[in-house]
Amino acid sequence: MINTKICPKCGTYYEDNLPECPACHTPNFEVPKAAQPAEKPNGIIQMPAFRHVLAFITGWLGLQVIATIIILLVRLFLSRQYSDTAQVDAIIASVGMQMTLNTSIYLFLFVCLLAIIYPVVPKIFKDMGKFKAISRGFLYGLLLVGSGMVVSILYSMLKVNMSSNANETAIVSMMTTYPFWSVVAFVIAGPLCEEITYRLGMFSLVRRLNRYVAYILVIILFGLIHFSFETIGTAAVWNELLNLPYYMIAGGILCYVYEKEGLATSMYAHVTNNLISFLTSLFLTNVLTHIL
Repeated sequence: MINTKICPKCGTYYEDNLPECPACHTPNFEVPKAAQPAEKPNGIIQMPAFRHVLAFITGWLGLQVIATIIILLVRLFLSRQYSDTAQVDAIIASVGMQMTLNTSIYLFLFVCLLAIIYPVVPKIFKDMGKFKAISRGFLYGLLLVGSGMVVSILYSMLKVNMSSNANETAIVSMMTTYPFWSVVAFVIAGPLCEEITYRLGMFSLVRRLNRYVAYILVIILFGLIHFSFETIGTAAVWNELLNLPYYMIAGGILCYVYEKEGLATSMYAHVTNNLISFLTSLFLTNVLTHIL
């Protein structure tokens, strides 16, 4: 059974085992000793459990729901303009329309996630303005890029041929054609949504039960969300499997950064990785890039 208490300062109800009020951050001096963790991580953001769950479900499942709804609305609109179904399909599959859809989906999802975690949004924005978060996020972003290079080097030493997976190939085509909106969608909005979903949402929640289970679950899921299941049963699935280790390593690194440094730092690390991958895609198209 979940016990709650009321904050004497702002009147918000929250779980009595949290160290502070999630709305105004007034310390909870009545936390039961048994509920206090032996090790208090530096970066973990505590919210009522339902907000962690809702943030994760919205970012993970809601992304697909939002995408489906928006695509259906676009298809309905185009069907009124064009009578040929094949023409409608071609327009939706075009790079320009895919760029528009991705940008709209990520921006709408980002607003939804902010609404869910609104009690801690001021703290997150405050932390994002700190030089420490920016500088360390940049360094961890370089570590993400470096880990991808190490995986690529190992594959080269083993004489394994690897190229960008289906997810990256689609993104790179949009990046080279629409660089500005690609920055908005894939360099900024996408990483921020994923950090809220998988670090603040899933990792924070599961870590309350077991730290190691939290790492394992998020690492596996973070790898799978970048895996194209449409390739199963085709020759392309091998390339998807080869790319999977990098995404899982990146997921583990980002969990560690969030746990030790905070959400702002993990956001900057994720953005840095995608920014470098974006610039690489534009100017060094022959180099393997990884968009998280």
